[in-house]
Amino acid sequence: MNTSISSSLVIFFSMTSNLRPMKVLVLEDEDDWARKIRSVVEKLSWNCEHHSDLDSALNYLLSNTVDIVVLDRNIGSHGDEGLSLLGKLQKLEMTPMMLVVSQIATTGERVRGLEAGADDYLPKPFEDIELRARLVALARRGGNWSNYSTVILLGDLEIRKAARTITYKGKSRTMPVKPFDLLVLLAENRGEVVSREMIWREVWKEYSGLDVQNNTIDVAIKRVRDALDEFCGDHQIESVRKRGYRWKDAA
Repeated sequence: MNTSISSSLVIFFSMTSNLRPMKVLVLEDEDDWARKIRSVVEKLSWNCEHHSDLDSALNYLLSNTVDIVVLDRNIGSHGDEGLSLLGKLQKLEMTPMMLVVSQIATTGERVRGLEAGADDYLPKPFEDIELRARLVALARRGGNWSNYSTVILLGDLEIRKAARTITYKGKSRTMPVKPFDLLVLLAENRGEVVSREMIWREVWKEYSGLDVQNNTIDVAIKRVRDALDEFCGDHQIESVRKRGYRWKDAA
């Protein structure tokens, strides 16, 4: 193998080793291109969801958390309907990173795609290694749905602090403010006992002088447990007698 290519691959794989697995939606109606893109995504050990029409892709995005969308600009009967999805996603409070792929490769059309809301634009045909590099670059940049410094991973459960949502196996939901803040505190200190005093200080900052033995914390803990039981089928929050609460590390 060429030395420069070999060195580039070493750097590339060292970059990807620090990234959490991404959830990628591929919107592509040409089977060969869909298989090619999906293969690249899955070789990164990322999750891939494929759709071949705009309506089904949009419906999926409205009810699921996705980190990156790979969008064929030329999808649809009119050959240029992909950009319409960008406009629709701009109306959402949180949007994934968008990589447009297209046979249309002129400078003016690339600029048009970026101005429509794309985060990157990759002309077809392209090599697998370039697509991988573009995807990793988007993952490292992050977006409103994938800010790595504000994502806590607990097995299949993701706590997204910036979006203030929890995600489990692709499904997302919100939580009330105090229970969510309490969940974040326990998750950030998983394996350690979080005292009632610390909970008052970090979650109820404005009430730090109140009696920590009243039942406000217990009620909030129950709300977190109930929410996780309903959403995930389980929770890992245990009571530690006379000390506080702890998120148990997986065995």
